[in-house]
Amino acid sequence: MKRHDFARMVSLLLAWIIAKGWFALIGDANRSRYEQNRLWRVGRDQEGNKVGKTLTNCDGVKNVSAHQYEDARGRYGIDILIHTGDGNVDKDEVYKEAHEYWSSLGGEPMIPWDGGHWEAK
Repeated sequence: MKRHDFARMVSLLLAWIIAKGWFALIGDANRSRYEQNRLWRVGRDQEGNKVGKTLTNCDGVKNVSAHQYEDARGRYGIDILIHTGDGNVDKDEVYKEAHEYWSSLGGEPMIPWDGGHWEAK
């Protein structure tokens, strides 16, 4: 996939969101090593041992994630939060519906714990 293909998919997704009467907040999907490390620490103790549900096995330093800018490996991503106008930003059913549309465009399926993240490769 080329960057212009991804940009076209995002444009179609945004048009679909607007046609639904919803609102979108767009953010940068590339993670810094600090953000990747923060996500890695979720569900781990101070020594880095798993003690609960972890979000990623990439620590952002030794094990770099494909979401980090310097190692994207042809994967494109963007963060888009959807607001339906009722005061709730992250309703699961809204993201599931939007990700079904995204998948029909060739995008990756929804990450269960991160509905506001949109990827394609």
